[in-house]
Amino acid sequence: MNTKIFKNRTEFLFFFALLIVAAIGSASVYLFKLNGPPIRSDGLGYYVYLPSVFIYNDISLNKFVEAYSADYGDEIQDTWNGATKYQDTGKYLNKYPVGVAVMAFPFFIIAHITTIFINNFVYFPPDGFSSNLYQAMQSISGTIYALLGLFILKRILDRYFKPTIVYFSLIILTFGTNLFHYFTYDAGFSHTYSLLLISLFLFLTIRWHNNPSKLNSILIGLTTGLITIVRPTNLLIVLFFLLWEFELGSIRAKLKEKWNLFIKNYKNILLIIISGLIVVSIQLLYWYAITGKFIVYSYGEEGFNLTKPEVLNVLFSIRKGLFFWAPALLLIIPGFYLMYKKLKKFFIASVVFLLIYLWIASSWWHWPYGGGFGMRALIDTFPILIFPLALTFERIVNIRSKFWRHFVYAVIFLLCVFTTYMMIQYWRGLIPPDGTDWNVLTNALEFI
Repeated sequence: MNTKIFKNRTEFLFFFALLIVAAIGSASVYLFKLNGPPIRSDGLGYYVYLPSVFIYNDISLNKFVEAYSADYGDEIQDTWNGATKYQDTGKYLNKYPVGVAVMAFPFFIIAHITTIFINNFVYFPPDGFSSNLYQAMQSISGTIYALLGLFILKRILDRYFKPTIVYFSLIILTFGTNLFHYFTYDAGFSHTYSLLLISLFLFLTIRWHNNPSKLNSILIGLTTGLITIVRPTNLLIVLFFLLWEFELGSIRAKLKEKWNLFIKNYKNILLIIISGLIVVSIQLLYWYAITGKFIVYSYGEEGFNLTKPEVLNVLFSIRKGLFFWAPALLLIIPGFYLMYKKLKKFFIASVVFLLIYLWIASSWWHWPYGGGFGMRALIDTFPILIFPLALTFERIVNIRSKFWRHFVYAVIFLLCVFTTYMMIQYWRGLIPPDGTDWNVLTNALEFI
């Protein structure tokens, strides 16, 4: 039995290098004070469950908010960082789902136990937030999950592409988009957790259709449950499972075949549903503990306007457009045609999921999604976007003309440099968290 984690030395060195670069990036952010504490903004909302439950023994958040406000000299209010006091119970209802806290739990425990030990010798309060260990471990959590997501993506890509294509596709996805930003500067947000889970879901979907065993069914159910409680809209990825292997021209036949597959494996389908519901019950039980109701919409007046999606802004605007801030992703456009030709099993499942996801993400009441670098709402789709990206890059590698091949390489490199440079300017405060226009961009470019 082969128990090696890495296939070969090249794979080990690749991910080790990514880890070192990520560590340098994160260290630079906080050593040079380019950002506030890692646990902040949305990240604080996702994280707060852990100290509230395991340190203050108070799921209502009241004790944590009191301690946190006292430490920072803030007045205690009924609304606190996305949590609002529920009138009927006097408990804070946190709008952020519980999934990130569930996944970050091992890192939190390491930080808490270590802090308690150190506090026996020097003052190092084990309060869940003021110790640098809590802050660092939460940031490390996001980074590790991002790298695991890329690792799983590589395992899937290895099935269809040569190693050179795989490695360069992963590099373009990491440094030619805002992904690197979200497993360093904003590692406390939910996106890298979703990157891992969506990647794992794709891996398990392929494996389940090859072998719909009990173990694979339980794993895909647990993964689906985690996806739901980390970012509920990502439950749409179930479409990929349902539509996997569908091909244009054979939809009716495939529907019949898929139906027969699900009927034949109905016990395993039930295992998927039950396993998923077990995980989702964590969120439901939290809502019940706070409000007395199992189903609650925790975002209040924030919601979706499905009749007026801001698709063009989400994709192309200077303010937060996906392709404006990550122009290297334009490679996916010809990649979908190539996907239809080469990876037909992926095509319908990917296109249907992406179109519906884009529509819903563009319909959020605040389409720029607040502070952040680039269009962060679409990072969760990167595990699917990497396939058309890899297909396009594969075609580029095979361009016969050496001149034109290297010319395209140079263009891709410059596009990645642009995104990385803009990320650094964002870190330096020369690009604002939101509201970027041409004047802001011009000022940022003047530092080149």
